[in-house]
Amino acid sequence: MFVHDRKGLSLLLLFLVFYCAGCSGNSSSDSEARSAKMSLTERQSGYKLNVESWRNFLSCWHSSESSFKKKGQSSDEFYSSVIPKWPPLVNGDTREQRRAIEKLERSLGVPLPKSYKDFLLAYHPEDLSPFDVNHGDVGIGFFSIPQVDRFSELFPNLLALYEQVPIESSDTEYFTYGTEQNDVSMRTSYLRNAIVIGKHGTSNYELILLHPQVRTADGEAEAVLRYHSGQFRAPSFAELMRQLSVLHTMPVDQLPPYAQASVFNTCARSFPLENVWWE
Repeated sequence: MFVHDRKGLSLLLLFLVFYCAGCSGNSSSDSEARSAKMSLTERQSGYKLNVESWRNFLSCWHSSESSFKKKGQSSDEFYSSVIPKWPPLVNGDTREQRRAIEKLERSLGVPLPKSYKDFLLAYHPEDLSPFDVNHGDVGIGFFSIPQVDRFSELFPNLLALYEQVPIESSDTEYFTYGTEQNDVSMRTSYLRNAIVIGKHGTSNYELILLHPQVRTADGEAEAVLRYHSGQFRAPSFAELMRQLSVLHTMPVDQLPPYAQASVFNTCARSFPLENVWWE
């Protein structure tokens, strides 16, 4: 096409500017849409730590939490600690503990994520007592290995109640993590096979879960903090614990998620995840 006058040339240039701007906008929009729809299986968790990393992190957490309690600044006025003891009664990577983890994996029929197994080896959670799931009378903290089981086995009545009015959020809504997530985005279909690993409150609604069917590319499982009106979901158990460390060592008045900048200013600074892609 040839342009024989200045007016025509100006119009052509104006058209090209708007056209290219539109192309750029669409490309950005398409890229954002693709990113938003990425499931967790296409992402890396960033967990490259080990048992010793957990020991250092939990030691710092327990020390900071104790200090906050003494100063009267702790959020534990509202939220009881999930790691009430440190150090554990049993130290080291005991063969017995590893055998117990392997037995649990065989019983569940799924591999447990490495970050959770490293935590078990570092912390050695003891039986929560009393342990009466039928009446919700369960202590706060992490279950011992023999107490861990699927949600359907521990809370069948509660599962039946949830399944009466199921919620199945779309991929775009569900696979959003960090501070951008909506705490009512959930999938009831994941609950039946969810693995219950602890409680952060006295109610049966206040559970700590793993979703074995929602995995990162490097094998970590989605970790969930459930409560009465919603839930907080993390790409890994390690990230969930980093977030919980903020709740129990900083003067906050709400449950996670917290921005990564807030997490960085706690003991989680010494427990870093690589290439964090969520806010």
